[in-house]
Amino acid sequence: MRLHANEQIAPGHVVIQQPGEVIVCRLADLRYEPGDDADTEMIVNPADVEVARAMWFEPKGQMQ
Repeated sequence: MRLHANEQIAPGHVVIQQPGEVIVCRLADLRYEPGDDADTEMIVNPADVEVARAMWFEPKGQMQ
């Protein structure tokens, strides 16, 4: 997954682009699910870059 910032995206919202699919929703509504996301682009407002990075790009804990 690649993270991008664009000021045309409303704060608190995200655009997810995958091959053949575009999803627009609130950032808070997304849930992290591990999987192959190499062809996925996440576009957020510049104010939300750190939140998005923490949600998807920082190491996640493991369930025991």
